[in-house]
Amino acid sequence: MEITFDIGKDELPLFLAEADEHLQVLDNNLLRLQRESTDHEIIQAVFRSAHTIKGMAGMIGHRRMTSITHVLESALDGVRKNSLPVSPQLINVCLQAVDCLRFLRDEVATSVVSDVDVEGI
Repeated sequence: MEITFDIGKDELPLFLAEADEHLQVLDNNLLRLQRESTDHEIIQAVFRSAHTIKGMAGMIGHRRMTSITHVLESALDGVRKNSLPVSPQLINVCLQAVDCLRFLRDEVATSVVSDVDVEGI
């Protein structure tokens, strides 16, 4: 099934490059956060990348991407505020969300809906 977003062909490469950059930041820093759970710079970096992806997705009308990044951002905000401890389970779920975001990013690139289970994440 085809899907359309509010993004022009000239803006698409910029969106994809920035999304890729933030997804890589999330991947790298979530793994670091598992080892260095009190490092505030790492916590801020992952939160900022999730927040940026959410904003980007919202701007083009990608509701599923916005939804999953909102949940990811909320969890990371809990870590920032020390109300949610960093645990292997949290990191695993966050990494699964990042994998899901990659499929959703590909929807923007291809205009084809993926069968990724956003609700399951």
